[in-house]
Amino acid sequence: MASPLFLLLFLNLHLVLGFDDWDDFNMVWSDEFNTLDRNKWEHAISAWGGGNNEFQLYTNEPTNSFVKDGKLFIKPTLLAETRNPQTGQPYGQNFMQFGVLDVNALYGTCTNTDNNGCYRTGAAGNIPPVMSARLRTFQKFSFLHGRVVVRAKMPVGDWLWPAIWMLPEGSVYGGWPRSGEIDLIETLGNRDLRCGSSSRSIDHMGCAMHWGPAWDENHYYLTQRNKDDPVNYGDNFHTFFFDWNRNGLRFYVDNENQPIMTIPNPQIDQNPNPNWNFWDYGKPWKATVNPWASGTQLAPFDQKFYFLLNVAVGGTGGYVPDNCVNRGGTPAYAKPWTNNQGYSSAMQSFYNNRANWQWTWTSEGDNNAMQVDYIRVYQRK
Repeated sequence: MASPLFLLLFLNLHLVLGFDDWDDFNMVWSDEFNTLDRNKWEHAISAWGGGNNEFQLYTNEPTNSFVKDGKLFIKPTLLAETRNPQTGQPYGQNFMQFGVLDVNALYGTCTNTDNNGCYRTGAAGNIPPVMSARLRTFQKFSFLHGRVVVRAKMPVGDWLWPAIWMLPEGSVYGGWPRSGEIDLIETLGNRDLRCGSSSRSIDHMGCAMHWGPAWDENHYYLTQRNKDDPVNYGDNFHTFFFDWNRNGLRFYVDNENQPIMTIPNPQIDQNPNPNWNFWDYGKPWKATVNPWASGTQLAPFDQKFYFLLNVAVGGTGGYVPDNCVNRGGTPAYAKPWTNNQGYSSAMQSFYNNRANWQWTWTSEGDNNAMQVDYIRVYQRK
């Protein structure tokens, strides 16, 4: 017999989502984060910058990723204040200027060589000023179609960029973004950030799908939605739902009876055009060859995907626009780097401006960590 707690959870999910077919689903994978299970998660260990020229070094340092009170914490720190595994002491400020960041020598491995991801020097001015963590279930768990339920809260602190997202296990249509990317939630950690007339603070979240025939033809803007909530995503836990089947994909936040994004809309089983596909939906393209011609209507989102959890910082890839002003402190200050500044120069500008933003991390305690209570995946029986 099912426990009262399980029945309550099942009833709450049924009422919250408005789905009428939970009886057809089984839970096939979950992590309740009672421990950091290395059979489920692999750490990235690299300074490559996540593809967006971000400002962090990812490692498995336990200061930056740990489990406490049944939750996973991913907590960024300044590199200068974080333990150097060779000395057992903090790296220190001199390391930023004169040190050698040999990731293989320091951590025994390096998982991505791109963008000098395994070797940086203070002399070149390209040592990342921040230490953080990125975990993934690659080659440990991936799935095609199902329902995902994630309960989490995002970190608070200026210029923090957390994400809970998914990438394809096999990339059967080629490199990014040809094989797709699914972002369940992304935020920025600033308490009061205005980019033009728009808020990009912790009351603002986004979900998105990335896809295109080439890196410079990523038509994510057709499959991206935002949701603002005064019960913000940094101080409070929210529940994020993702429903994915052969007819399309839907994204939900909390107790919405309607998804914040449905792709395609209407979905394939309701669409008067039964030949809907991402190639036609994304037209016009500069490319002339459809990379998804061999797939189903939902290609590239018709293959197995795995989970990623990370907290990035900054970056010159454009996620943080250049017209942003942080109004959360006294005084207000403009974004302390530009996206066309050059990678090393942008990192140095960010770090040299730390008097404006470092206190927004330290004053929050563990609230400047992304905290994940659970992830649960359901599939049809």
